[in-house]
Amino acid sequence: MVDSSNASKVLVYDYENGCIIDQDTGEVVGVIYDYDIPLRSEWMEERAVERNRAVEESFRVRSRELHRLYRAYGEYRRFEERGFIVDWDKVFSGERVKTLTRKTSLRAQELFKEMGLLEELEEVVEALDEEGYTSGLSKKSRLVLAYIVYKMMRGEKPVHRDVEGFVSNSRWYALLKKARKVVELVKDDHASPA
Repeated sequence: MVDSSNASKVLVYDYENGCIIDQDTGEVVGVIYDYDIPLRSEWMEERAVERNRAVEESFRVRSRELHRLYRAYGEYRRFEERGFIVDWDKVFSGERVKTLTRKTSLRAQELFKEMGLLEELEEVVEALDEEGYTSGLSKKSRLVLAYIVYKMMRGEKPVHRDVEGFVSNSRWYALLKKARKVVELVKDDHASPA
């Protein structure tokens, strides 16, 4: 309760101790029960400095991210100019795996889809991948290798003319040689007792 008998008193509000003091007499003339401590100028400065640091750090993070995106865009744009199809969503989300596809790989997928073999060949590719037979091969080469293995396992003879639109003669024979080894290994595994 504040003594308001003398309206000309100069009162000091001591928020830290919760008292109202008469400046002239030093007498406690009231108690502060419910209060908000006003912000001191040094607290305000500290908060401003902290806010500035947070803004600067946020700017640095965004700047690094923009720089990364800019570099990625330039790098993958060059791939696109060389005939690759770029999955820009993956590139901009930071992924680097399976972001590029050659147009010839898409043509291979379309051809095998038309032949009604794409799903079966993708299963063969998956099995070959697990065994490590396809390391270093493009998607197109993986599909062609799977096609050759698929044909050989069915007792059919694979022919180059089925895929000559996107596989060179030399590449065909390299994949045919690899497929023969794969088929031999698979047959040996099935022939040996478990």
